[in-house]
Amino acid sequence: MSAPAVSTGAAAKVLAPTTPFPKWVGGKQRIVNVLLQHAPATFNNYWEGLCGSAALYFALLNSGHLDRKQTTLADLCPELIITYQAIRDDVEAVIANLSTHINEEHHFYRIRALDPQLLPPSECAARMIFLHQTCQRGLYRVNQNDKFNASFGKRQHVTICDPENLRQVSQSLQGTVLQCGCFSTVLQQAQKGDLVYLDPPYVDAPGKSKSFAAYTAKGFGQNDHELIASTFEELARRGVLVMASNRDTPWVRHRYSAFRQIPVAVVHKTSTDRTPVGELIIVSY
Repeated sequence: MSAPAVSTGAAAKVLAPTTPFPKWVGGKQRIVNVLLQHAPATFNNYWEGLCGSAALYFALLNSGHLDRKQTTLADLCPELIITYQAIRDDVEAVIANLSTHINEEHHFYRIRALDPQLLPPSECAARMIFLHQTCQRGLYRVNQNDKFNASFGKRQHVTICDPENLRQVSQSLQGTVLQCGCFSTVLQQAQKGDLVYLDPPYVDAPGKSKSFAAYTAKGFGQNDHELIASTFEELARRGVLVMASNRDTPWVRHRYSAFRQIPVAVVHKTSTDRTPVGELIIVSY
């Protein structure tokens, strides 16, 4: 029997997710209420193995479902985790550093050329937020040398620093464990009754161009999707409650055929193609 779903009625109204990365590729803001509908009503601790913008985390937090629970957010992107850590631990320093940035092309490329590994955490976080907000299409992207390589966006109206939002994020992240590492390793710590959400870069659509996966120098290929699927299965065998998102393709349907699959149609604002894309929410419970 499936676990009862989280109510999305008036008594459990979900606030808009709070995140400094509103256009992170693959972010789930547009379907977060559907994810909430299919989340278990009760679970122990909460884990995200590929957190990105962490839309589901913030939605669960805002709706009260993470009260008194230990939460862990992990990702393969070092700069993303450093940014979350800096916002959690010293948000005022991040805000102060962001206030020095301007939406100007020469400044953009000067900041892009900096090595984030040589910067203090608050400066590294400010750099990532600034580049993310002012680059072309607002998409975080790195080359094979693991260097951020998106072009200047040339948009007149951008919000480089939103102090109120950053302070809200900082408050939300208090007590949250933030880890940079492979999801399969981090999630070994998940226990029976915990909830894990896996949201990888999607598998390629048949007959279409390759999906965007330039979050790290190594990208995210078919072997990684196999590891996601085997991690999902292993966690489910241990009694962990697992939810995953992916593109609705024959491979995904077949690979996860042992589990319940919920189809969802989504229009991606970051794509030039406005045709709804078929996605699947896969659950082990």
